[in-house]
Amino acid sequence: DGEQLGWWNLAGRDLSGIQITKGDLQRASLRGTDLATARLYSVNLEGADLHGARLWHADLRRANLGAADLAGVDLRGARLEGANLRNADLRGADLTGARVQAADLRGADLREATLGDGFDRAGVLFDSLTRWPDLPA
Repeated sequence: DGEQLGWWNLAGRDLSGIQITKGDLQRASLRGTDLATARLYSVNLEGADLHGARLWHADLRRANLGAADLAGVDLRGARLEGANLRNADLRGADLTGARVQAADLRGADLREATLGDGFDRAGVLFDSLTRWPDLPA
C-alpha cells in the first residue's frame, strides 16, 4: 500500500496480478507491461506511459490515469469505475466489457478504440473535447 514508484521504468515486465493500493506510479514507464488482473485501486498513474500494456481484467477503480498514454492498451473486462481518464490517449485501446460507470473521459482521445456493445456513454463524464471512435458505416 502507498508504494512510491513514480518515474520508474517498468516497461515490458510481467506484473500480472500485482496489488498496489493508493500508490504513486505517476509518469512511470509501463510500456508493453503485462498488468493482467492487477489490482491498482486508487493508484496515481497520471501521465504514465502504458502504451501497448495488457490491463486485461485489471482493477483500476478510482485510479488517476489523467493524461496517461493508453494507446493500444488491452482493457477488456477492466474495472474503471470512477477512474480519472481526463486527457488520456486511448487511441486503439480495447475497452470491450470494461466497467466505466462514473469514469471521467473529458478530453480523452478514443479514436479507433473498441468500446464493445455494452459501453454506455450516458454513464461517463465527457465533453466536447472527448474524441470518440468513428461509427461503422
